[in-house]
Amino acid sequence: MHTGTHFTPPPGPSHRRLRRTAGMVCGAVAVGATALLVVEVSGGSSRTPTLSLASAGAHPTSTTMGAPSTPASTSAASPAHETTSTTLAPPVVLPDGSPVPVLVVFNGDAITLAGAVPTQAAADRLRALAIANSKSPAQVIDHLVVDARVPATVGVRVIEMNALRFAEGSSAVTPEYEAELARVVNLMRALPSVTVTVIGHADQTGPTGANLQLSQDRATAIIDYLVSRGISPDRLSGRGVGDRDLLTTRTSTAGLALNRRTEFVFYGLLAAAAR
Repeated sequence: MHTGTHFTPPPGPSHRRLRRTAGMVCGAVAVGATALLVVEVSGGSSRTPTLSLASAGAHPTSTTMGAPSTPASTSAASPAHETTSTTLAPPVVLPDGSPVPVLVVFNGDAITLAGAVPTQAAADRLRALAIANSKSPAQVIDHLVVDARVPATVGVRVIEMNALRFAEGSSAVTPEYEAELARVVNLMRALPSVTVTVIGHADQTGPTGANLQLSQDRATAIIDYLVSRGISPDRLSGRGVGDRDLLTTRTSTAGLALNRRTEFVFYGLLAAAAR
């Protein structure tokens, strides 16, 4: 599948040169019509983390693949797969003036979508891509809002809650982790106009400077792996943010593991559907 749209991502470092940035490409907490992401982890428990996502100005719907859709908080007359358009505050932007990315969270048997998209077609496309790239059938929890002021080039931030994480203090991509990255490789091969920014993260243990370097090393390791799988380095950029964007503040083993991660921000996924 090809979007047919060439897209140049915002200026960023090459896959070999990561830079520090005061304005993170995406944050766990955003305001307006975007999302508040809260992760609860039981100390010492191996069960799936609980994800709470609140979206201001959005009317969520919930659907399950393979089953009739069931609105969670919409009227009976509302189409199950239609995102609500409503009066919104000005679009939220990052410090560099770019729009806050749309959020896609894969969390066990649920996929949560949140943020502002430019058209209903873009919302439908994002939902379809999320379903197609889920590891297994999952419930879709829709907090998207349609806002025509949002540009077609808005990024899509993907968080995989149940993916394997980096070992403590390590940036090594293990064979088990490579299997998790197969979906990214397949998506980028199928959509050759899409570009990606890889964000490296560290947990909250250790000195700040060391955590920043470790997160940069993790972003570089992921990008190097993608290049080794045939993805052009011209389509990849990355940066490390250290421990400045934690998924959870818990210091349990499970909580710390959640923060030792990389995330992906895809650009161009919605461009074809936003016109």
